[in-house]
Amino acid sequence: MVGINETWQKWWQERGPISWRWAKFYPFALLRAYTKERLPSEAQAMVYVTLLTLVPLLAVAFSLLRGFGVNGVIEPWLRNMFEPMGDAGSEVVDRLIQFVSQTSAGGLGIVGVAVLFISVINLAQKIETTLNRIWRVENERALKARISGYVSAVLLAPLLIGAIMSTMLGMKDAAWLQPYLHLPGVGTLFSLLTGLLPMVIVFLIMASSYAWIPNRSVSLKAAFTGAAFFLLLWYPVSWLFSRFIAGSANYSVIYSSFASMIILLLWLYFLWLLFIMGAKVASLIDLPDALSPYDEHEWYADEQMALGIAVMTEIDHRFAHAEEAPNIEELSKKLHSSPQKVSFLLDRLHQGKLIRATDDSPARYMLSKARSLYTLRDIYQVLAMPKDTVNLNRGAFAELERNMIAQMDIPLMQWQETTKNS
Repeated sequence: MVGINETWQKWWQERGPISWRWAKFYPFALLRAYTKERLPSEAQAMVYVTLLTLVPLLAVAFSLLRGFGVNGVIEPWLRNMFEPMGDAGSEVVDRLIQFVSQTSAGGLGIVGVAVLFISVINLAQKIETTLNRIWRVENERALKARISGYVSAVLLAPLLIGAIMSTMLGMKDAAWLQPYLHLPGVGTLFSLLTGLLPMVIVFLIMASSYAWIPNRSVSLKAAFTGAAFFLLLWYPVSWLFSRFIAGSANYSVIYSSFASMIILLLWLYFLWLLFIMGAKVASLIDLPDALSPYDEHEWYADEQMALGIAVMTEIDHRFAHAEEAPNIEELSKKLHSSPQKVSFLLDRLHQGKLIRATDDSPARYMLSKARSLYTLRDIYQVLAMPKDTVNLNRGAFAELERNMIAQMDIPLMQWQETTKNS
């Protein structure tokens, strides 16, 4: 890994302007994320939550679809999803359908239905927490917004998927379409479109998850790229799984009747790992500073001071041009830095009473006093080490600091004009 980091750092120094040449850093960033950001552990946790909520989730979906007169959609979907598991997949789907068919919402009562929805919301909450961590989101949504979002997704997603698939598949038997299906090529094209429909729906579900679940604005480019990455690996991973894991007789010999469950656990793990890796790809598109070989938790003295001045300059620029005050996400994108570093500096500047935060969610930051009253010295003293923290050579350092502050005792506005003209 040391040699990989050295190569990464060397190429990073020679990268030139932002362009598609940055694509060569994605493998490095994904490898680091896999090894250091606990992505496999996140996938394992998702498997555990899925096992607890799979039957309740399907029970809610089946009940909603039956209530709206849409039947026979979920079962083919499940069989297609677990197809790489071979015979074990068919057995698992049969068991799931059996369990779900015995889960009657009418017999559960209010408490039982509430437990079903709480179980499903638990899965949604885990997904949101995972994606927020991947996108480095500092602040989560308010509880009310999160609950309403979860409930909306749980209620609408099965209905939309069922409506789309039922409409598309039902069109084949529509009387008005029959004459056209006999035309050369039309029937083949329609069969191709219906065959691609599950793939398109999976793509849209992945893209929607990456775009809307994290508590930040995610570009459609990033969301679509992450979804494409998921689908790109779905089929080779499915083939390898069916050939070397599900098709192996060793699991039946070792685990006997538990073999289907073990294969299910492995398949769910691979699915969630693909989902999380797709999210990481999307986040790298959205947060290109994460392509840097340098750890985001590494801080350098000049970096902290330079970024702190840059943050104050951007806030001042927005104020001077009567623009909306920036939030953490906007500042991190503008300054090509991680949200964690920007958040740390904003906290220090806020504690030093150089800026104030609004009550918006997420908070926006604006100047706390007149523009003409800010100096570089103010920013330095807020970001500098507290007095008497270190006693080594304190006298000599104090003299150095006095000389440095004397050079920085100029208005921030004047410094901006100087750097603009240079």
